Amino acid sequence: MKIFNSIIVYLFIIVIFNISYISSYTSDIDPESKKTVISNLRYIRTLHVQDYNGPEVKNPKLSIVIPIYNGEDYVVPLVCSIQLQTLKEIEILFVDDHSEDSTYDKILDAQEKESRIRVIRNKKNRGIMYSRMYGALQTKGKYVTFIDSDDLYINSNVLENAYNTAVAKKLDLIQYEYVGSTFDGDETYDYLLAYLSKAKYNEIVRKPNVKYLLFGQKDSPGGSGIVYDKLYSRKVITNMADFLGEDLIHIHLIFMEDFLISFAAFRSAENYMLMKSFGVWHWNKNPN
Repeated sequence: MKIFNSIIVYLFIIVIFNISYISSYTSDIDPESKKTVISNLRYIRTLHVQDYNGPEVKNPKLSIVIPIYNGEDYVVPLVCSIQLQTLKEIEILFVDDHSEDSTYDKILDAQEKESRIRVIRNKKNRGIMYSRMYGALQTKGKYVTFIDSDDLYINSNVLENAYNTAVAKKLDLIQYEYVGSTFDGDETYDYLLAYLSKAKYNEIVRKPNVKYLLFGQKDSPGGSGIVYDKLYSRKVITNMADFLGEDLIHIHLIFMEDFLISFAAFRSAENYMLMKSFGVWHWNKNPN
């Protein structure tokens, strides 16, 4: 019965997925911001993983969960972009979904220099839904965020600003915006668009309106159905797992995982705020 109920929830979310498009829109980035983003991306690609010389992080403020499968080419750039973050009291948790290439070895190589890295390796391929949620439940941070293995942080202080704001305002969910692009070997960009929420900047939305954010209903502004543009409180992570249930988390979903997790997050949160900042560059290049 539980698995039946989980499938019904999943199908329901697929049916209403198109409604979520009213929650966000794309826009060209202003020339100066575009120049900065491209410059930062190219700089990150010149870097190598550095030795972490800071204090041991026993009680991280933020945990970054990275599900990864056959992403050997993405480990180093992503870790480098994390090392540039001004928030240092973090843990970096890779969940290797039983990769068939050298991904796991690349993570271990990075871990030798970056002691804040932890790694979990699934005994078999379980899918991104399982890897994200299982990883999140193993973390220690007061807040949790997700990032895809083929994405990069493009703003060095976005996590610190988001964390400090979340703590000061006692937020369950805080969102920043992201830039979408493709990238080729000539370092040119097929497109570079800002993905913007219709929510008002710096306005705290509280229950009961939070649960309508994903669909822009009940006169509530829209929130994003993307997973990697938010910080989640520990309470929300726990509630998300309870809502989704083990049956659904263990289903090897091939699409809609982001939206399903976001649905659970907005349903579980007491409040939400959108921060005005581009935080993540969504590469969307890894076919795995």
